Amino acid sequence: MATKIMLVDEYISDSQSGSPQPPRNLLSSKERELVQMLAEGLGTKEAARTLHVSAKTIDARRRSIMGKLEIDSIAHSTQYAMREGLTAV
Repeated sequence: MATKIMLVDEYISDSQSGSPQPPRNLLSSKERELVQMLAEGLGTKEAARTLHVSAKTIDARRRSIMGKLEIDSIAHSTQYAMREGLTAV
């Protein structure tokens, strides 16, 4: 219940500020790790090698992350990573 209240408060605050931002707990630690890698310039193949998965898996995870964050570009995911302190690019 407290989590729902926090999310609602965060949504209200963001909507009043004019820049809606996704809740902080929206991504898992693995998803946050992938966002960090991509924001720091790793390509799909490099991220796949680092995480020991296929490039197709990275693409699927990236699409899932972008859907969760309601963004449509890697640039926006980089902005998210910077805002969340995942990278200092």
